[in-house]
Amino acid sequence: MEVPMALQATAPALARTEMPESAGTHLTGRRLILARALWGGVAALTVAVFVGGLAASLIQVTTVCLTPICHEAHIDPVLSRALVGAGYSYGSFVIFYVITSLFFGIAYGSIALLVFWHRSDDGVALLTSLSLLTFGLVSFTPMGVALASSVPATQPLVLFLTSIGSIGFFAFLFLFPTGRFAPRWLIWVALACAVEQMFHIFFAGSAADTSLWPLAIQTVMWVAFLGSIVYSQVYRYRRISNQVQRLQTKWVVYGITISVGSYVAVQAVLVALIRDLTTLTPDGLRAALLGTAIITVTMTAIPLSIGIAMLRYRLFDVDVLINRTLVHGTLTLCVVVLYVLVVGGAGVLFQVRGNALVALLATGVVAVSVQPLRQRLQRAVNRLIYGQRDEPYTLLSQLGQRLEMALAPEPVLPAIVETVVTALKVPYAAIALKQDDAFVGVASYGTLAGEPLVLPLVYQTEKVGELILGPRIPGGGWARADLRLLEGLAHQTGVAAHAVQLNAELKRARERLVLAREEERRRLRRDLHDGLGPQLASQTLTLTAATKLLRNDPGAAEALLAEATAHAQSAIADIRRVVYELRPAALDDLGLVGALREQAARYHASGVLLMIEAPEVPPPLPAAVEVACYRIAQEAMTNAVRHAEARHCTVSLTFADSLRLEVRDDGKGIAARQGAGAGVGLTSMRERAEELGGTCVVTPTLEGGTRVFARLPLS
Repeated sequence: MEVPMALQATAPALARTEMPESAGTHLTGRRLILARALWGGVAALTVAVFVGGLAASLIQVTTVCLTPICHEAHIDPVLSRALVGAGYSYGSFVIFYVITSLFFGIAYGSIALLVFWHRSDDGVALLTSLSLLTFGLVSFTPMGVALASSVPATQPLVLFLTSIGSIGFFAFLFLFPTGRFAPRWLIWVALACAVEQMFHIFFAGSAADTSLWPLAIQTVMWVAFLGSIVYSQVYRYRRISNQVQRLQTKWVVYGITISVGSYVAVQAVLVALIRDLTTLTPDGLRAALLGTAIITVTMTAIPLSIGIAMLRYRLFDVDVLINRTLVHGTLTLCVVVLYVLVVGGAGVLFQVRGNALVALLATGVVAVSVQPLRQRLQRAVNRLIYGQRDEPYTLLSQLGQRLEMALAPEPVLPAIVETVVTALKVPYAAIALKQDDAFVGVASYGTLAGEPLVLPLVYQTEKVGELILGPRIPGGGWARADLRLLEGLAHQTGVAAHAVQLNAELKRARERLVLAREEERRRLRRDLHDGLGPQLASQTLTLTAATKLLRNDPGAAEALLAEATAHAQSAIADIRRVVYELRPAALDDLGLVGALREQAARYHASGVLLMIEAPEVPPPLPAAVEVACYRIAQEAMTNAVRHAEARHCTVSLTFADSLRLEVRDDGKGIAARQGAGAGVGLTSMRERAEELGGTCVVTPTLEGGTRVFARLPLS
């Protein structure tokens, strides 16, 4: 798809924005070798700890812990009674434990290996993959603690890997995707977060352990840390990131939001269902196992989203996932809240509990409310992500208001592209108008990233320009709803573009008229000043000299008077020439048809047979039309005689609502004699017709000659 010339200058910038590497983090040479070696060593230790911890957990989980302090991998007496009450065997619990642990570890480890395999020469990618590996295999799972409790000598290694996973993951959130802190002062917040994690990991149970500090201090501290991360990503997204980096940020935020939201929701439900862990019931155990499975699955959204953001961000439309997640997640929450409110309200009002009629009533209320609620949520989310795509009349009304505010035609097209970008939430919009055979950009808004969508701007079947739109996702497509709205918008924009073109053509016509007027004045001034002026001045001197010689030397005086007479005759000829060039005298003396016949008679000596076909008594014509028709016909006949090598030339005049002039010759044709000095004349003929609102077309004939056709309106 061809992009207008005015937009081709952005190609280098476009190429840069398509590169997913983080600026300034590319590694080469010894630094790359050292980084890969360190990554490989830490990765090997992490996998070893995970495998050893899994083996230690299998040993611990098959025995019942009878000590006051039991590791989470052990089966304590409460859990043992709950398993028996629920009808589960120790073997089934072990299988569940192994499957969830392996699923979690494999998900994080495989994504980490993929990122390392494809992007191991990038510093941010190395940090990301190492953080995912240590966080998923050691920090977030009990494998490290299980190994350390079974083999105390491995505790320093476990703590080291745990710190890498925790601190590395927080560093990733501060640095992704550009590899730099933005703004710069957030580096101090990141250091404070790293120190807090070090205290919590290496000094667990001591006064330095932040998890034992007062709840108010912990809350303030974590609000500051998480708020700084959110601020960093928002700041980077709005002010620093390009289109590709913004898409990567969307993926990561989406995955983390899904994981954290699911984790918080499941924990809240489990806290509500299991109020006392010392009296775990079989139903509570089933809920806990289901919650663990849900958390295990949803937490894998973090590595998946990070892997897609760094490797396959252009293959999937994250906006669609965000849209549907917001709609269905909010709808589910609203349904649950509505059900609880109806059941709880009916229970309080009628003093009933567990009544089937109340449950049926709540179900009916929810069923009736779901569809309208879903439609409202869908419209709200679509407006948030896609702008006013689903509200075409609102968009057109808004665009109409912007156009009404534009007092001059020049701001119309910039207002259109700005409205399209802000209303439809696309990153870029531009309009290019047709000038001659090329499209020239006249208005743009935003930054182009990816292959643009080019829509034609048509006015009465004539293409007058193009509407260029940048995709929301680099390399992404367009939904049918987008295309339908944009096609309608392009149709309306074509009318505005045509109006702007007419205004520009009117300005150019005015400029040509002013230039022509000034050129005519300059010519008249030159003719009068350089021609008639010296002649009249010399006549004054001649007459003065003749007056002095009249008595003493009549012969010399007579010679001077004869010279003055010759100068006067020359001046009269020059005046007639100037007047004739302003308006041919033949038009006033003979009329248009007679003047053309007189002009044709002058060319008979050249051997070309010129014929004039016109009514003997033409209707009254405006003076400007007469002059334009005469000059166009004169130029066409001159070209036929001097350049076309024609033998016959016919000039035809017809009168109706407009004057139609046609000049045909049987010469060698305009294509064969192009560039033979006729270019200026052809342009002059066309401009004379356009000044009166008419047209003049010069085309070759089938017989090989040339046809000049001019239409001049009479009104």
